[in-house]
Amino acid sequence: MSRDPYWKIFAALILLGGFGAAPVAAADQYPSKPVTIVVPYQPGGGLDLAVRSIANVLREQTGQPFIVENRSGASGKVGSRYVLGMPPDGYTLLADTDTFVTNAALERRDLQVGRDMVAGASLTAVPLVIAVNPSLPVHSIAELVDYLKTTPNQQSYSSCGIGTVMHLVAELFKQVAKVQMAHVPYAGCAHAINDGLGGHVPILFNTAANVVPYAQAGKLRILAVTRPASLEGIQEKVPVLYELPGFENVRGQSWAGIFLPVGAPATLVDRINDLVSKAKQDSRVVSQFQRATQTSLEMSPKEFTEFANAELVRWRKVVETANITAEN
Repeated sequence: MSRDPYWKIFAALILLGGFGAAPVAAADQYPSKPVTIVVPYQPGGGLDLAVRSIANVLREQTGQPFIVENRSGASGKVGSRYVLGMPPDGYTLLADTDTFVTNAALERRDLQVGRDMVAGASLTAVPLVIAVNPSLPVHSIAELVDYLKTTPNQQSYSSCGIGTVMHLVAELFKQVAKVQMAHVPYAGCAHAINDGLGGHVPILFNTAANVVPYAQAGKLRILAVTRPASLEGIQEKVPVLYELPGFENVRGQSWAGIFLPVGAPATLVDRINDLVSKAKQDSRVVSQFQRATQTSLEMSPKEFTEFANAELVRWRKVVETANITAEN
């Protein structure tokens, strides 16, 4: 008779998952209710459209709604803080870009993916381009470097904002090429494009998706792309920057992924990664990526964690070397 209480406790532990069986089963059955994917930026951007396309496929795959919710503000911090404060059960996910990494580098803030947030699934990569207004007498990176060296401290370049990956790639380019350009940051990529078209700031570090339509029309000239990419409608071959002599270490891209709060079990993370990976293979998602000059970023959660942390280390070095602050 004295053993009965212990057997009751043992049975209760099994029912509650005390021996680890229930979390695995829960991951296998995920999702069993609607899932919210928070995009911490305004609707209509490249990440937002990509996530909505994936969410539609996930709904069809699982039979559960995947609701995309925009919570913008403070360069993505409003939405990310909201998600990372939620239970790590997979029903509130964060879809974010490399902005959270470059923000941490700019702010000299301690951050580590895996410790402060969990990488769930890699999503997309977007190449950056170095472009110029056609009025600038340069047609290659070598000519741009020569032009900058013969007109020291007279030229300026635009980026999509202070601390963005476009800004950091430009500063890395300056460090490697040993040239000087004044930085003109804009509150968004579209404003930078407009002044590039007008010739006010004739050198642009921007995304391929933003620049390609104007390059097709002959209104901007692309000198290099930061990663291999198919630039639709561009007849001439555009060189990859890191394949040019002297620029082997100048790499950069805008990337995005799905993240969860700390404490999410590995089985759940793997389940989410599997679902997203399958969704990215759907022809409708592939078409959406192509329209936005995005490519699918294929990594396991472990690889994605290591990649994000390596990106942070790399951009910290650029920020420190260039002494970049929130004001410049």
